[in-house]
Amino acid sequence: MRPLLARLLLIGVSLAGLSGGVLWAQTDSNFARQQRQYDERLREQLDRPRTAEQRMGVDWGGWFNTAFMLQEDTEDKLRDSMRSDLYLWGRAVVDDGHEFYARGRFSYIDYIQGDGPSDRGHDWQGPAVDRLYYSFDLRNAALRKQKVSLPYNAFTTVGRQYVQFGTGLALSLPMDAVVVGGEAGNTEVKGLFGRTIESINNIDQSPPVASHSNRDFYGVQATYKGIAGHEPFAYYLWQQDHTKEDPNDPVQEYDYDSQYLGLGSKGRAFLRNLYYQTELALEQGRSFGVDATADPDKIRALAYDLMLDYLFQNRFKPKASAEYLFATGDGDRKLSPTDTLGGNKPGTTDNGFNAFGYRNTGLAFAAPISNLHMFRVGGSFKPLPQCRRLSELALGADAFAFLKARDDGAGPDTRSIRDNPNLGQEVDIYCNWRITSDLLWTIRYGVFVPGDSYEGTRSTRNFLFTGFTFSF
Repeated sequence: MRPLLARLLLIGVSLAGLSGGVLWAQTDSNFARQQRQYDERLREQLDRPRTAEQRMGVDWGGWFNTAFMLQEDTEDKLRDSMRSDLYLWGRAVVDDGHEFYARGRFSYIDYIQGDGPSDRGHDWQGPAVDRLYYSFDLRNAALRKQKVSLPYNAFTTVGRQYVQFGTGLALSLPMDAVVVGGEAGNTEVKGLFGRTIESINNIDQSPPVASHSNRDFYGVQATYKGIAGHEPFAYYLWQQDHTKEDPNDPVQEYDYDSQYLGLGSKGRAFLRNLYYQTELALEQGRSFGVDATADPDKIRALAYDLMLDYLFQNRFKPKASAEYLFATGDGDRKLSPTDTLGGNKPGTTDNGFNAFGYRNTGLAFAAPISNLHMFRVGGSFKPLPQCRRLSELALGADAFAFLKARDDGAGPDTRSIRDNPNLGQEVDIYCNWRITSDLLWTIRYGVFVPGDSYEGTRSTRNFLFTGFTFSF
């Protein structure tokens, strides 16, 4: 940890760059999905597992992340911006088992050309509660306090937290939730009672509901740990949509209520260094089409994902990866695979898969997991492990191919509406360099080339960000 004076100085400098206002809620669907790609990579840095020593006693610290972004939308308009995020956290472990954790966030965006999505030159958000929870794990408490390992376990986490079921295909979101569970023998069971954070973007990007979300989640998951190298799981998850229109729309219903049955596994397969994760999610529920007098339509949909990672054993730490993702679409959804407006034809079954999970579907394209076949291959390595200053430099790339699951259904934006399966291809490249233990530099660039399902011009779409993360 740095000396206290250095911490306070960095906090003061960071806060000095923030000005008053309210961050405009992102409602352009492509920009919103690109921001999710960026946020997930930042979350991977912030939510890294802590060691037992790091979970002891009282501790606090923070991160300051600043990045330049260049984003290109579906109409080939470029926006360049500077984004800064300050996170401050504190943690206390009481009686070797009860953990209290809080993390606050300040965010500031300066659109360099003054062409933000809301026609504002700059926006900021904060202070906001990013994480705030209490957690208890009986087995960890007994191990720390009594130096014994229990054959059973009970655990709970209550508050604002990141919740994931399975591998995250159907649910992977921060929310206000109670997660409670236990373990006996080789079986672990956990239950979920949660609600979305209202300020997050909705999966339905219809204007009256795009910028906010109010959904209740309930679920139960069982994981079997009795097979060496494998952890099969099954879950049932359901959510109820209580999102209100803003402004009110008296002639249209936007509710999307859904349930998911998930089956999958993760672990090591065939070869010692080959890791996998796979998940199948079956969806049912009800949605509404564009008709003020229509009854809700039944949802019948599914999604499947398989991901493989092979870790080579040498000093360059090379990794090769491959992934296949499939999500059903609906031929009635002519303008959008996810939204009420332009969505399912009233009086027909809605076969478009829509859920609340996350997958890397390209930095620039950032497609939703709906009406989609995605193929991805990639790899990474450390080119200079023998050089002391550059030993933590990592380079990587991913190549994507995207197809519609239903040729006659809508693609992820309003231009991909031709009855053709070819959505396009994308290449992403990235570099991560941990310069010191508390300073990380990242650069990522993605370029998407539209395919034959696009109307009009098919110019490439770009997304670039580069930035530094300081920890203290």
